[in-house]
Amino acid sequence: MPTYALLGATGSTGSAVLRYLLEIPPLDLTLNIFVRNEDKLLKAFPDLLSTKQPCIKIVKGVPSDQDALLKALENATVIFQCIATNESKPGVSVAYDTVYAVTGALDVLHNDQEEKYRTPFVVQVRAAPLNPMFAAQEPWLMSTFIHFALYHTYADTDRACKHLASMHDKTPALLDYAFVDTFAVFDGEGTTRTGHELTLIGPLPNAISYADVGAGFCEIAERREEFKGKGVGVRPTGKVKATPGNPDIKIDPRERDTAIIYLSFKHPILSDITSYNHFQLVEVESSQSSTDYTPASYTGARACLDLAHSWLNTCQASHDECKSRPLKPLAAPSRLLWVPPCGSDATNLAVREARLGEYQPGVPYISLSHRWGSPAQLLLKPTNRPALRLSIPVAGLKKSVQDAITLVQRFGVSYLWVDTLCILQDDPQDLAREIADMHNIYSNAVCNIAASDAEADDEGCFVNRDPALVTQYRVRLIVDPSGEARHLLHRGWQPASDSVDSSVLASRGWVFQERLLSRRLLHCTKQGLVWECFETEASEMFPEGQLEQLGHPHSRLKAALVKEEPSIHGSKLLNEDWPTIVQYYTVCNLTYSQDKLKALAGISAMIQEVTDDEYIAGFWKSRMLWSLCWVPMTLSPRRFPSAASPAPSWSWASVQGMIYPPGYISDRERLLVSMEGIRYVSAPPESKSLEKWPILDIQGHILDAEWEPFGPWDSSTPPTGRLFVSSKRADRQHEDMGTGQVSYDDSSKAPPRGIQLLPIYESDLSTTGLVLAALGSEDLHCEAVKHSVGRVVRQRIGTFQSSRLDLSTGSVASLTLV
Repeated sequence: MPTYALLGATGSTGSAVLRYLLEIPPLDLTLNIFVRNEDKLLKAFPDLLSTKQPCIKIVKGVPSDQDALLKALENATVIFQCIATNESKPGVSVAYDTVYAVTGALDVLHNDQEEKYRTPFVVQVRAAPLNPMFAAQEPWLMSTFIHFALYHTYADTDRACKHLASMHDKTPALLDYAFVDTFAVFDGEGTTRTGHELTLIGPLPNAISYADVGAGFCEIAERREEFKGKGVGVRPTGKVKATPGNPDIKIDPRERDTAIIYLSFKHPILSDITSYNHFQLVEVESSQSSTDYTPASYTGARACLDLAHSWLNTCQASHDECKSRPLKPLAAPSRLLWVPPCGSDATNLAVREARLGEYQPGVPYISLSHRWGSPAQLLLKPTNRPALRLSIPVAGLKKSVQDAITLVQRFGVSYLWVDTLCILQDDPQDLAREIADMHNIYSNAVCNIAASDAEADDEGCFVNRDPALVTQYRVRLIVDPSGEARHLLHRGWQPASDSVDSSVLASRGWVFQERLLSRRLLHCTKQGLVWECFETEASEMFPEGQLEQLGHPHSRLKAALVKEEPSIHGSKLLNEDWPTIVQYYTVCNLTYSQDKLKALAGISAMIQEVTDDEYIAGFWKSRMLWSLCWVPMTLSPRRFPSAASPAPSWSWASVQGMIYPPGYISDRERLLVSMEGIRYVSAPPESKSLEKWPILDIQGHILDAEWEPFGPWDSSTPPTGRLFVSSKRADRQHEDMGTGQVSYDDSSKAPPRGIQLLPIYESDLSTTGLVLAALGSEDLHCEAVKHSVGRVVRQRIGTFQSSRLDLSTGSVASLTLV
């Protein structure tokens, strides 16, 4: 008699699985249902205890309760692991904690039962975007939206699945498993199935009902010998019908005593991904006093400046994490702008230079992040350098710089660093030297002021605004059945972090670096002033700090740049944080293509100091080969023109727009290539990004292939077609690799029909690698070709992924990648 264990039966997925098992149970099935809230289960299934088939056993507990978990798992031949969450919050670990507890309990049973132990088959909920096979088939726009909306949930689920797989690899008799992959799931309480089918290669539609997913879980369990160790997609065969959105109140408990209450309306289709939030309320004690701060209508008013000054004083006096940031006193900026004290007789500024001993190393200074804009402004040049060293009238400066001077004086600091007046703009050598020192300039500044919403320097840092936007409001809301009123604070129409991230300045590539490198930041947004340091995120609405940590990736990345954290997967900074940095950076805009790598030079220099690794054109030498399989995430990817490309074809910096770099590579993935060497040749004449052009000498399997597009070429959308690999079998000329598995770097021109594949790494499920092509006459890599006589020279034009690639169809050879 089979025994199934169902972990989590009150959520949408678990309820759907249970509903199917009650309707169509396997013969003589015993079903152990593991739930935290038995009353909730029986309310949803009132006839459950009177059910004769299957035989129901309810085990009440939580995953951390091993005794209860052992009772639920004992003798189970199939385990449906449905405990997870779609609430994407920083630090969420529901799925991982559950899987960790389950494998621990199975290990106890395995040791206790020995020969009598029956290896269970774990059916684990996952998501199609985490399966490379299905993710490659999803439209970029939808894929990007889902990844950002469920960033933290996906990270939790991915960890859980990788742990499950690693425990199987370590002890195969402990468990078998399959992952269930779908895209958006809706209608959590629905009972009507439209029909479903299972697939390993796709495609998958954008929506499916929970009822069909539950049926898919059960079919995977029945066909477990077929699906062991695989990611299985579930797709509907009937018509998908959306349900109308419903109002919803959710109480979101946090680690501290407060909770956020969301009043929202569910999205009609993507109900578990997004909702229309109208109010976000934070519970407070009724006796808790409101802040004494009263926002002004002008963000440059005295009250606002005093608040900003108090943030700085508090941070300098009591924030150990901020004070411990290592400074380099000898790495003072080459030039600083001297600012006379507030109220002094002196009214003009002056450029001061370190080489002349006009200020000492380690002198306190403020830096400014701003957007120049098109109008002409005063710039430091060799021709006016002597005059600006004597006097700079404040009235002749743009408003952003004037406002920054006001803050510098209020903070009691004597120096300001601003690129327009501290770098010789017409001197390429000075520009190169200062750009290389950006990580020291921003990290050593007392604070960085960001003119966040100024389209140009004419607009300034401060704005007029409605104080109501940043004023605290209290409400009394009755949400409990008892009718008890709760005292709540309205969190504002737009969270402070959102006003920073959506600002004009945040979209600039240079500013992305400045934000990460700065110890402290004062964001001057159109909503109000926002403070950011290692220990506090504060705003005018919450001047003493947000009631809950916002958990923005920038906060974590800033801390990661200072200190290398050990990880079981090697360097966390290089394997996890650097891919995140690249992904966020490549969304930003740059005016000049040659700045693609320059605008990240400060961050890379700091990481190089921390890790002692070698930085090469956007990559780190220690994980160079693993990192080559980056993928463009824009709808119509474009390469920079070959002559002016800021980087070689194998570098993500050669492509415009957002990049999805490979993150952590698990132990289950095996490298298929080896690095023979990295050589440097002269860069193309028009390329002003790199003085020396790195080319890669690689040995690996090279497979001849042919790309057959579907229909006429359309440069506005990613190309779709079928890939054939030349076969050595006598009965056929080509092996069909299937569809939707190639991503090209440039959709503006059709790829050649004859291409080559270079597999980079493989897992049990798929092989991933580069799509290569011969150099065209327009490609200015003459130096690379000249220094590679006798070698095959190729350029990257895309990536591929295949679940059925036979490496024996190719040959092992050496090639040069330019």
